[in-house]
Amino acid sequence: MALTDEEGKARRRAGVAAMTGAERIRRDLTGGRPPESELKTPTGALIAAKTLCRKIETRIADETHGTGLKPESFAVAVGYVSPDLSVIGNTPLLIGYSPEFSPQDEARIERALAGNIALGLIFGIADGEKILVGTRPFLVTKQTDSLLSELTRVAQNEFDLDGFRN
Repeated sequence: MALTDEEGKARRRAGVAAMTGAERIRRDLTGGRPPESELKTPTGALIAAKTLCRKIETRIADETHGTGLKPESFAVAVGYVSPDLSVIGNTPLLIGYSPEFSPQDEARIERALAGNIALGLIFGIADGEKILVGTRPFLVTKQTDSLLSELTRVAQNEFDLDGFRN
């Protein structure tokens, strides 16, 4: 039996209402229209990571009413691949939000990206005992999607080890 438009909308609203704050943030950051494909320089990738940190911090502030989310309960990294596609990895994590990341943080990230191709951003948001991971690709291709998928599993472990949970 097919649902009417109103029944479908009511079910979607109920589903969104049942999500935790972190799940809603991840859904908002990963859903929607795919981004325009573009290559980013190390500096451009760093700026994109800092922008995403600020966006997540703002969304966490909007969602914190009774959810237990803390401003420092997330991390962002840039996923990259070497030009010959032999090495994939991610930069050191930017954990939590601070108005200005230290020059050492920025230098470490730019060093990791030097000579590599930035694929996209990988982020994790602590949601109680679990960490929700998502990506924001810079390049939209099947291969990029596959590489970022591999990197999310690696990043999940790093997020767990760095212990930025609530």
